[in-house]
Amino acid sequence: MFSERLWEQSTATEVQRAFDDHPDFGDDDFMTKLRGQMKSASPSAQRLMAEMLWALLLFPSNIKARTKRQQVRDIWSLSREQLAETNAYLSDGVLAGIGSGGPGFNNYLPDEMSFLIAIAVDLKGRGKEDRLLSQLHAAQRLRQ
Repeated sequence: MFSERLWEQSTATEVQRAFDDHPDFGDDDFMTKLRGQMKSASPSAQRLMAEMLWALLLFPSNIKARTKRQQVRDIWSLSREQLAETNAYLSDGVLAGIGSGGPGFNNYLPDEMSFLIAIAVDLKGRGKEDRLLSQLHAAQRLRQ
């Protein structure tokens, strides 16, 4: 999304190991914990985590676009690269959100991230045909 092809099974699996296999139950905020969990991951895994964070932050409107942009850029910068603030995916319009995340969004953000990571690992572990069939079956269930 922001650069190279990051959404590969091996990279998603590395993100899963860095995040899920090293939970941080301390008193720090989510971003501090996330930086700690991702600091020893490869640059590609760090950038994929930044993209996953971007995806989770798209929806809540009660988090300022400036905050979302900075959080995504912070995780991206772990890879020793800078993500331009002028990137179209980081614009105020894209990051405006569609509704309040409420207190549950912040309280369960680690669980939401684990779920997104698990989805990515599962989908990338399937063959292309299997992924397409899964999407077709999901669309058929929605029509029922």
